[in-house]
Amino acid sequence: MVLRNRWNIPVTDCWEPYAHGVFWDQPEETKFLYLDAPHSICAFSPLSAKGEKLYCVPRECKIELPRSWRVINGHLFLSEYVGLDLRSMQLSASHTDKERSAYRCTQLPEKYLEEGVYPFGEYTIRHKGEWGYTCDAAGRQIWSFSGKGYLYTEISRHQNSLYFLTAGQGGYFYLLDLHTGKPILSIPTGGTAAIAEKDGLCYFLGKKPQPQLYCVDLEKRCIRETLPLPGNPGRHSVLHISRDHLYATTFEYKSRRPVGVLLHEIRLGS
Repeated sequence: MVLRNRWNIPVTDCWEPYAHGVFWDQPEETKFLYLDAPHSICAFSPLSAKGEKLYCVPRECKIELPRSWRVINGHLFLSEYVGLDLRSMQLSASHTDKERSAYRCTQLPEKYLEEGVYPFGEYTIRHKGEWGYTCDAAGRQIWSFSGKGYLYTEISRHQNSLYFLTAGQGGYFYLLDLHTGKPILSIPTGGTAAIAEKDGLCYFLGKKPQPQLYCVDLEKRCIRETLPLPGNPGRHSVLHISRDHLYATTFEYKSRRPVGVLLHEIRLGS
């Protein structure tokens, strides 16, 4: 991994949640969408290294904060029922049930996942409570696991491994053996909550021992490499993979007040 570019988006005059944002892939670049005022949607362009206003949402139109936005089929979903057509720059509510369902599937609870069921073929993973996990197969429980912190991402599978992030109790990235539930990797993160995966490699941000991007090889079940990143990663940092690049956000603070979002472009591979 190589850090190619870094940009600073000042947020001195706006509320931090307006700047959590979402990435938007275009043929020539990947832009970062955010709010710079309650109803003013902006796009930061890496090519021009500046933000531009895309659209002012009518005040009577209820939209979610940017951390809940998603780009689906050329529309920026601002809520389940309101979207901005990114081609015509017009608001639209005429989305299909399939598109709305795809949007709902991306939404995680505001705090953490209290419980859930994750079927993986013959295995069924169940999560309940603060840190309890069990696995059923052939009609019986074959293992249980107690981790640290609350579940903040979906549980995902790669071959014979499970992986996910928790927050609270410091926050951890866990890689478990699917058959036994034994932890293969247990990496303290400081409470970040974004995972990106491509070609058997898993990426996530951590604060300990320093702010950095982790790359875990899911097939070899080991940390492949780390890359120090300026700024402070947090629960609302975003990761996005486009082609052979990964984009990440961290935050700058002064006297505990946000003063900027750092947008990082990382080239993947050797």
